Amino acid sequence: MQTVKFYKKYENLILALVALIGMMLFVGLKFDYYYQANDDIYIKNILSGAYTGTPEGHNIQMHYPISLLISVLYRIAGNLPIYGLFLCACHYGAAFLIFERSARLVQRTRNKVIVVVLEAVIFTGLLMAELVIMQYTVTCTLLAAAATFRFYTTDKGLGVKAFVKSNILNVILVTLAFLIRSEMLLLLLPMICTAGVFKWFAEKPVFTKENASKYFCVFGLILAGLGVGQLTHMIAYSNEEWTAFDRFFKDRTELYDYQYIPEYAGNEDFYDEIGLLQSEQELLVNYNFGLDEDIDADILRQTAEYAAGLKADERSFFDNLKDSLYAYKYKFTGEVDYPWNVFIWLSYGLLILIAWKNKSYMYIWKVPFLFFIRTGLWMYIIMGNRYPVRITHSLYFMELAILAALIFEECRKEYSEGQKKYEASPALIKAWQSCSFSILVVAAFGILGISCFEYHVEMVTAESELRDYANREIIALEEYCESNPDSFYFIDVYSSVSCTDYVMSNSAIEYSEKAFKDVDNSLDNYDLMGGWVVKSPLTARKLANFDMKETDGISAMERGIVDAEDVYVIIKTTRSPEWIVSYYNEKVGIDVTVSQVDEIKLQGKPIFIVYQVKNYGNM
Repeated sequence: MQTVKFYKKYENLILALVALIGMMLFVGLKFDYYYQANDDIYIKNILSGAYTGTPEGHNIQMHYPISLLISVLYRIAGNLPIYGLFLCACHYGAAFLIFERSARLVQRTRNKVIVVVLEAVIFTGLLMAELVIMQYTVTCTLLAAAATFRFYTTDKGLGVKAFVKSNILNVILVTLAFLIRSEMLLLLLPMICTAGVFKWFAEKPVFTKENASKYFCVFGLILAGLGVGQLTHMIAYSNEEWTAFDRFFKDRTELYDYQYIPEYAGNEDFYDEIGLLQSEQELLVNYNFGLDEDIDADILRQTAEYAAGLKADERSFFDNLKDSLYAYKYKFTGEVDYPWNVFIWLSYGLLILIAWKNKSYMYIWKVPFLFFIRTGLWMYIIMGNRYPVRITHSLYFMELAILAALIFEECRKEYSEGQKKYEASPALIKAWQSCSFSILVVAAFGILGISCFEYHVEMVTAESELRDYANREIIALEEYCESNPDSFYFIDVYSSVSCTDYVMSNSAIEYSEKAFKDVDNSLDNYDLMGGWVVKSPLTARKLANFDMKETDGISAMERGIVDAEDVYVIIKTTRSPEWIVSYYNEKVGIDVTVSQVDEIKLQGKPIFIVYQVKNYGNM
C-alpha cells in the first residue's frame, strides 16, 4: 500500500526517470560519446587545464559565469571528464524535464506511459547524433527548448505569484543556455518570444492587469538573467589584453565564418594598401596566422570588408535572396534534412487537423505566425551563408518543441470535450466525439519516430566507425608528442582537422575526441598554429610554460620555432612546409631551412612529418 501511494504521488517523475534511464542505457551501451569537433575539444582543454596547465575560467566561447564554475569543478575533481559530464547532464536533463511535464499533462497511467515512451523514442531517434557526438551549441538549444515547452504548458488560471514560481526553473534554463552559447540563444529568442505570445493569447480574457504582470514578470526575469550573465562576462573580459583579443576574435569570426580570403593574385593593390605580404596572406589562407604578430584585428577586419565588397559586386542582394529562397525550400522539402523536415511538416499538418476538429480558430493566425518567424530565422542564416547542422537541427528542435506544446494543448482539449459528450450520452458516443484525433497524433508520431530511430542507429553507428578510424591518426600524433615531453610541437592547422583516407569515406573525416576515454587533463606540449584560441592571453600563458614569449613585436611562435631548442613543426605528409620558408624569407628577412627530423607513422605508414626549422640569418 505504501508503495502504491509513493508511486501515485511521484508517478510523473518515476515514469520520466524510467524512460530517461532506458534512453541513457541504450545510447551509452550502443555508442561511445565524442566531442563533435575542435571547438568543444579546446573548450574542454582550457577548462580542465590541459591547455595552460591550470583550469581556466576564461574559455572564450562560453560566458564567464558557467565557464568559471566548470573550471572550479575541474580544480576540485582533478582528472575527471567534467565538461563531458556537464554536456551529458544538460542533454539528458532537458529530456527528463520534457518527459516529466508531458506525463503531468496526461491523466491516465496507461496514456502517460504511451506518451513518455513515445517521446523517449522520438527524442533519442531525432537527436541520436547530437547525444553521441556532443556540441555545446546543441546543448544550448536543448535547454532553451525544454524551458519553452514547459513554459507554454504551465497550468492556466494561476495567479501572478504562482505563475512566476512555476516558471523559475524555465528562467534558469534559458539563462544557462545563454551562458553556454549566447549567439545560439539570441537566434532562438524570436521563437521563445513567439511561444510567450501564444501562451498569453491563450488566456481568457487576454488583456488584463494580472496577465500583464505574469508575463512581463517572467520575461523580465529572463532579461535580468541574461543581463547579469552578460555584465559578469564583460567585467571578466574587461582588462586590456582580453579586450584586444575580443576584437580580434570577432573579426576572425567574420572573416572565416562569413566571408572569405581573396586570392593574392589580382588583389595585390589591396594587400599592399593594408601592408600584407604574399607570405602573410598565405598564413591567412592556411589558418596559421599565429606565426605573425602583425596579423591583428585591423588586418582581419579590412580583409573581411574587402571580401564582402567583392561578393556584393559579384552577386546582388536580390540574386542572394533568390538563391537563399531556393536553398530554404530545398532544406525544408529535400532529403538532406530528413527526418527533421518531415517531423516539422507532420507536426504542422496534425496541429491544423486537430485544431480544425476542435474549432480552435486561434490557429488561423498562430500557425502562419510561427511559420513566418521560422522562415525569417532560416533566411537570416542562409543569406549569411552560415548554417551547419548544429544550427539547423537546433532551429528544427526548437520549432518542434513549440509545435509539440500546441499539439498537447489541442489533444487535451479534444479529450476534455470527448469526456463531456460521453458523460452526456455514452450510448451514442462516436469516434468523432472521442479522442480519435489524439490517437492519430500518437500513431503518426509513433510510426515516424520508430522509422527515424532505426535510420539514425545505422547512421550514427557508421559515423562512429568512421570517427574511430580517423581518430587513429590524431591519437598517433598526440601519443608521439606525449612520448617526447621535453619538446614542444606547433601543428599546422589543416593537418589537425581531418583524415583524408578516401578508402573509408568519399569525403574527409573530421577528427574528434572521446569524452570519457583516456582522459588526461595534464598540460599538453603541443598547440595549433592558428584557430580561435591563438593570440589570446591563454596562448601567451601556454607558451610561457615552455619558455616562449613575445618580445619586440615578434610573436612567441615565430621566435620559438627558429630559436628555441626542441621546438618543432608537425605537418601532414600530404601538405608542404614551403609556406614556412616563404614567411621567414619574405616577412622576417632571414634564411631558414626546414628539415625532416622524424615521422609519425600509423601501421607503418607515415602520416605526419616532424620538421625542424633552422635559422641561418639574424632575427
